[in-house]
Amino acid sequence: MPPKPLSYPALKCVLENLEAVKRFHITARSPGLQKIDKLVPIRLDNLCMARYELIFNELSIEFWPDVVFNNMRTGKSICYSVRSENSMKKMIDYYLVGRSQILLNQLDSPINNKRKADYAANLKLRVNCLNIRDNNHSDEAIHLIHPDCFPLKTIKTTVIGPETSGHPIFQSARTLILSGGNYDMPPQLEDIKKLHNETIVFEEDPFSSRNLGIFKFIRYLKESVPPGRTFILLQSDGYVKTLLSYVKMGCSRYMDPLDSVQERFIPGAPRFLIPINDTSSIQIYGIEEIKNGRKADKIVFKVVPTDCCKLQEDHDANRLSRFKKYNSY
Repeated sequence: MPPKPLSYPALKCVLENLEAVKRFHITARSPGLQKIDKLVPIRLDNLCMARYELIFNELSIEFWPDVVFNNMRTGKSICYSVRSENSMKKMIDYYLVGRSQILLNQLDSPINNKRKADYAANLKLRVNCLNIRDNNHSDEAIHLIHPDCFPLKTIKTTVIGPETSGHPIFQSARTLILSGGNYDMPPQLEDIKKLHNETIVFEEDPFSSRNLGIFKFIRYLKESVPPGRTFILLQSDGYVKTLLSYVKMGCSRYMDPLDSVQERFIPGAPRFLIPINDTSSIQIYGIEEIKNGRKADKIVFKVVPTDCCKLQEDHDANRLSRFKKYNSY
């Protein structure tokens, strides 16, 4: 007995959750799927529209308008002449335009061509993270995002300064990632003070500059940062322990096991609970994560209410009580 064909709801569910590049390959070979493909939302991990390249997930499509390749043996010669602007427009139309929804984890800028931004103007992507590589073209990327996505969950940028602190889209993001793209201008404390995001992540060491030492940064946290904000420093293996040991030299009396913090601490690295006043304190600790088979270390600076530890203990006790009550039936 032949298998029953999938119903439309089942087929829609399969298509929507199929990895995007595989979905492109499958639908390109099925006229039947092509009829419904753009009616079904598509999920992309990342999207970038570069000058001569369209990138999504692990697929990169490039065209080179002024390059001639010699000594290339192929079974078939194809000659197709088209202007580079039309090539990009055709690619955007084929893969993206007309879809009911494009659910995108990360949109990578730059969209460094005004005409290209016009091609994509009606996409209205639903985006979690915006990666701005060039602040001169941030507005073009922002215009592609559906209004319902604001405030964004995450923005990643290589620039810290008035372009960042004065832009409402940057300021309203829950997490701001400052990536290492401008090595001549490390973050300045005055610039950091103007940022008010809930979480700020430094991908490069901000304490390598003479203008910002770690104890100066801790003093800033004590004097100016309200509870609920977190600063994270990403670093390679070994450096985090060294930096925390340096903190220990000046803050050894504030060492604390932080038993109420549910994190994967770096073994042997010191942890600290530095009081600010009667209502708040600073947690400082190192954590390790395994991502894509690689280990990454982080230092976390978190300003918390003084009673947060007690609240966490009460929460854990309540969960345990409910669990015991459930098992008693």
